[in-house]
Amino acid sequence: AVIASAASAAEIRAVLAAAHAPAPALDWQTLQLEHPAAAAAGPRARISSAA
Repeated sequence: AVIASAASAAEIRAVLAAAHAPAPALDWQTLQLEHPAAAAAGPRARISSAA
């Protein structure tokens, strides 16, 4: 299901076109924000005392 708020017919057409478009082939390794080991270390490992 798609729930969208549109202000014009053009926006509705754009939402419907995007819903019917094929999913992009994303390279999730490239998009990864941080190394998995850093995330597994816990939130305290990311606290810096640079002040």
